[in-house]
Amino acid sequence: MKTEGTLTVHTGRGGAELSDLFGIFFEDLNHAADGGLYAELVQNRSFEFDPIDKADYHALTAWEPVIRGDGQAVITMEDKEALNARNLHYAVIDIVSEGGGVGIMNLGFNSGIPVKEGDNYKFSMYARRDNS
Repeated sequence: MKTEGTLTVHTGRGGAELSDLFGIFFEDLNHAADGGLYAELVQNRSFEFDPIDKADYHALTAWEPVIRGDGQAVITMEDKEALNARNLHYAVIDIVSEGGGVGIMNLGFNSGIPVKEGDNYKFSMYARRDNS
């Protein structure tokens, strides 16, 4: 059944006074604050997780090394040469032995990164190599 109504907005009148508590009771259900309500598939994409948010969080939360064959690498966080003022942290992969390959992977949210055959995904990242 379709119903019609009228909405009247009185722009000259003041509304109810907002309490200082407005917004404090936000619940982060299913990672809604950082991944649940938008198409982000990468958890902790800027390496910003911190124990102040959750006791067991750290900058590499949701990131794991990828080691193939006899590869060996040390993965650390740096902020000395930040990409910009909004992305201060970045991962450094120090390759001790390349073996069959080394790298880093993201675990995504809850049950991994769901990809579906035939769907299109956009991926971007900044990378640089230090030859020293």
